[in-house]
Amino acid sequence: MKKKLFSISLLLLFIPSIFIGCVKKLDYSEINSYSDEVLSTVLTALSNNDYNTFSKHLSDDMKESYDYATFQKESAILITTVGVFESLEFDYGEKRNGYNFSIYNTKFSDEEEEVRVSVAFKEGDENHKVYELYLSSDKLEKANSTN
Repeated sequence: MKKKLFSISLLLLFIPSIFIGCVKKLDYSEINSYSDEVLSTVLTALSNNDYNTFSKHLSDDMKESYDYATFQKESAILITTVGVFESLEFDYGEKRNGYNFSIYNTKFSDEEEEVRVSVAFKEGDENHKVYELYLSSDKLEKANSTN
């Protein structure tokens, strides 16, 4: 029984180390030459309901899943819920599975709290296309759950 309990405890300690090893810290200097500008442009386009500018920065896969109709819906929810994009500040970054994830704290006109934004860029993509974009705030999550 003690041996089994020890084995389970050891396994529970080992499993998280597997996942921790898959994520590496991303230094801001590795992505600051493009990440801030691309994300700022994308969030401004989303706030201005400007699909042409928005879609120019998306990867082909993102364009397929984030078509014009989806953009219109998400843009409307964003504007009515938190307002328009105002500013961003880099918080931290991670390297995972060939992608650089940048996490930002952003400010929107009608939201007192920070809106967390995660954006993913593929390592080695010199065009710096957006492969993933996720915005998170209590207000946005509440609005998305009712739509």
